[in-house]
Amino acid sequence: MPIQSPRKQALAAALAITLALLAAPLAAASLGSLRMLSATAATATAAPGWDIITSNGSRLRIEVLRSDVIHVQAGRNGVSGFAAGKSQDC
Repeated sequence: MPIQSPRKQALAAALAITLALLAAPLAAASLGSLRMLSATAATATAAPGWDIITSNGSRLRIEVLRSDVIHVQAGRNGVSGFAAGKSQDC
């Protein structure tokens, strides 16, 4: 077996990981129709953004952390599932 360069080994590993991720089953829940959209002002613990509630009870919160960074949280049954001030990305 020929010795591979580190670059070829890294490329092969990246390709294997990509193929494994593509082969895994993906699950996504339908959000339903838009029921409510409200803007949220910046507070001491939260960035400005939007709260979105859909017809099936899903809730999304989109916060604008910087001009080039947003933070998205999602939850079911009207609950975001994330405590204020704790970083838990979806």
